[in-house]
Amino acid sequence: MQYLKIFCLCIFVGFFVIMNPTTLAYGDSHQDARVLFEKAVQAITDGEYAKSIEFFNKILKEDPSNIDVLINKGAALIKLDRNDEAILNFDKILEIEPKNANALNNKGAALTKLEKYDEAIATFDQILEINHLDKSALQNRHIAFKEMDTISVKNSKYTAHVQIQVRNSDGTLISIIESDKVEYRPHVISDEFLEAYPIKEKFEINGISFETREIIISLNPETDYFVSSNKLFSEKFGYPIVVFFMLHDALAIEKGDTVEAVWTIIVNKNWK
Repeated sequence: MQYLKIFCLCIFVGFFVIMNPTTLAYGDSHQDARVLFEKAVQAITDGEYAKSIEFFNKILKEDPSNIDVLINKGAALIKLDRNDEAILNFDKILEIEPKNANALNNKGAALTKLEKYDEAIATFDQILEINHLDKSALQNRHIAFKEMDTISVKNSKYTAHVQIQVRNSDGTLISIIESDKVEYRPHVISDEFLEAYPIKEKFEINGISFETREIIISLNPETDYFVSSNKLFSEKFGYPIVVFFMLHDALAIEKGDTVEAVWTIIVNKNWK
């Protein structure tokens, strides 16, 4: 029996409906199942997600392991902000197919909506271990990182200092700002970003080991503008993610000026 199925992907960038033919067997009740599925599809199209779940549940009563139905039911649950239920639904799929990208993507979406960002990112990473170019996983992973708040380096493994110098076209120093009021992304990606830069210095204080790295960011603007923050980005997974951030007093930059930000970041290697 041939009829339609839908997959609901990239929850954060839109509710996409992709229609493909499939063959699903339901024994003597296959006709009823087909009708119920078509009604569920129409309910989703009409934005009646609770109604679609009722139809999906009727199919699942006869065929509880149907992956296509479980995926769509889970996506409808997310639309209703019933995210804990959605995660349980996707976990049923992952018990059957641990590498199902649709289930992992949507589970990660539900985790992000629950503000469980570390779990969401780890879920998207499972997809990227299989296919590092998966666009949905990359985009949803990026969204999870953006939703995660940066926090102060105070009382963390990091000590940071930033000096910003502005010189005019003849090289004269016209402005300088220094600050240690830096924020960072509380995730292993911050360490991974720093490890891409050479160690400038290693030292030990009271038995505690430290490593210093220096990162220099230069800018030659093509137009006049104001700048009030300085950021370090990781592009490890294809989308720029802020890993270190400093907000400062606004600087007036003119075309022809040279801006150089020197970041000095010290990492406590014994931090737990």
